[in-house]
Amino acid sequence: MFRKILRVITGEATKREKIMLALKAFGSLFFTTGGLFLVFIFVSVTMIVSMTNSSKDEGVGSAENIPADVLKWESYFVREAQKYDIVDHVPILMAITTVETGGRLPDIMQSSESAGLPMNTIDNEPDSIAQGVKHYASALQLSEAAGTDKWTVVQAYNFGTSYIGYVSQRGKTHTIDLAEAYSRDVVAPSLGNVLGSTYRYVNAVSEANGRPYLYWNGGNFHYVDLVRQYLSQGEVGGNEGFILPLSPPNITSWFGMRILGGVEQFHRGIDFGHPQGTPIKAIADGVVIASEYHNSWGNYVRIEHANGYCSLYAHNVLNNVKVGDQVKQGDIIGHVGNTGNSFGAHLHLEISTSRDLTAASLLDPAEVLGISR
Repeated sequence: MFRKILRVITGEATKREKIMLALKAFGSLFFTTGGLFLVFIFVSVTMIVSMTNSSKDEGVGSAENIPADVLKWESYFVREAQKYDIVDHVPILMAITTVETGGRLPDIMQSSESAGLPMNTIDNEPDSIAQGVKHYASALQLSEAAGTDKWTVVQAYNFGTSYIGYVSQRGKTHTIDLAEAYSRDVVAPSLGNVLGSTYRYVNAVSEANGRPYLYWNGGNFHYVDLVRQYLSQGEVGGNEGFILPLSPPNITSWFGMRILGGVEQFHRGIDFGHPQGTPIKAIADGVVIASEYHNSWGNYVRIEHANGYCSLYAHNVLNNVKVGDQVKQGDIIGHVGNTGNSFGAHLHLEISTSRDLTAASLLDPAEVLGISR
């Protein structure tokens, strides 16, 4: 039961799991001698269920590449992705949405057709996200079974899942050449363009690919690169071989002096405003040197890296690692929370040049990670 409670706390449990866990705790009240303790569990789980089912979009900041009209739905992307255990794909899902509509239509992910409905039949963003994420997760499952790369899945969002089988028989890795061939030889003829007729399609991506055209009725073979342009900052950091712990980087408070409660204070790191339960990635390989509770930081993790730098991740709802663990860049080391001296779910990240916790050893994480103000 404890493991299931942790799934609820981190937001990984489905609605059905939450309800069943609460009912199980309630039922056990009448059949065990530990009734009082189970009442506590029941009340706690009920509160958690209520809390996780009432998530809002408030407090989510803007990102450099993903537009605000998409970013404001981030908690919905996270919630739906958790159902399929693909939260680490949320940046890609939001990038896909940016390419599809930029957040300007109710069918925000243009997912009606994947449900067998006419285009734009879905008339609200939450349902569109639910169907779009479901469709993407299904394509991802097919891709994993076929041994193809993640970009094949992204292109399949435009072409349809048959593209996965096509790539699996031709090297298992998406390329612009394969995408164009599939557009010209498979998609276009199936919709009447048997002559391979093209039309001009000019933008930065098509020109960079040296192919400023598309095939009539052939989908968009540039689709992957259109999506990638919204992941350049979101997936990879800027310097020193570090990556972002969360993406896109929704910075709600920067490094340096700030006003808090009417008082000027020095902020030791930067804050990422993301929904509670969002997985936090290690910014580089290293060894865990702290994983504990602190009055101010709440649940926090500290990692020492090979170059002597240290990174600290604070206010976690749950730490996934213990002291002495070897972690790889991108490993999930905890989940965004609101523990310690915190006023809303976020990650507080610090980067220092040594184990020394003094202000003199601190670096501006935004500069290290290549995040622009």
